[in-house]
Amino acid sequence: HHTCALREDHSVWCWGANDQGQLGVPSSPEAPAFATQTLKLDPVVEIAAGTDVTVAILGDTRVATWGKGLLFRPAIVVGLADIVHLAAGGRHACASRRDGLLLCWGDSDRGQLGSILSEAAVAEPVAVSRFPRSIAAGQAHTCAVVAEQGAVYCWGDNTFGQLGLGTTDRAPHPKPTRVPGLDQMARVAAGDKTTFAWSSEGVVFGWGFGIKRPVRLAASEVAEVSAGGKHNCLVRRDGTVQCWGFNDFGQLGTAGEGDSAVPVSLAGLEAIKQVVAGDVHACALRGNGTVVCWGGNERGQLAGGSRDRERHASPQVVLAGSCAQGTE
Repeated sequence: HHTCALREDHSVWCWGANDQGQLGVPSSPEAPAFATQTLKLDPVVEIAAGTDVTVAILGDTRVATWGKGLLFRPAIVVGLADIVHLAAGGRHACASRRDGLLLCWGDSDRGQLGSILSEAAVAEPVAVSRFPRSIAAGQAHTCAVVAEQGAVYCWGDNTFGQLGLGTTDRAPHPKPTRVPGLDQMARVAAGDKTTFAWSSEGVVFGWGFGIKRPVRLAASEVAEVSAGGKHNCLVRRDGTVQCWGFNDFGQLGTAGEGDSAVPVSLAGLEAIKQVVAGDVHACALRGNGTVVCWGGNERGQLAGGSRDRERHASPQVVLAGSCAQGTE
């Protein structure tokens, strides 16, 4: 229910829900629902937002975090340095180090840390091949694309088949297991109940939400996929955006209220560099650095100064110009 954007001056701006301090500013119910700059934060080079936490790689390669009802201002994560990439999930986060080691920390009731620990305040190594190409943290599961053959490994919750193992069950899966039938993947995305992986050629496979094994999506020439809570979105190489899933708050960006099991194109969105899907809203980064959002606004996700339960299918400008990265 919150979104953050990294501007070209390396400052972080966040908007939406702040009940857990995930915006990096003191929480106040009367605060206007506009984008706000995270306080007392060193220059940032990458950000990731989870359910109620935000994490960031600082310019000195350390990691800062805020949220989860404990931290209303950024604090340094103990024991993490020389970090090159990170991901934030429901109640956990993961980071890859320059030497190729993958580490995770936070809650682990479903095995999403890749260990038998129920929680870890200090980042713990995950037993997967070194130098992951991509990592993704979902609500309660984690996946990584490893350098060796571009294979995909997943661990954590498998209630909805989001591990891609051909089964569904409620048991924790702390051991990283290779997803059958996938290789030469470049990146991976994990959401609430779904997982996606795609190749450098733009071929996408998805699983979860009752689909127990990877299936190829009809979309082609895909540059990026974002897995959300009730919907998913992708950016094609031509800069256009497609979304699919539930549409109760207009998060598919279409005038009609119907849900869609297949990707539908958003009219008027062109030259898009990145898209991120939240629970019931989505945001996109245009080539000129402007951020636009659409969908649910009950928690101020659209940063328009108000909160409501209406459908917002038309993208609204949140930040104009100079944004380098967005995340949800």
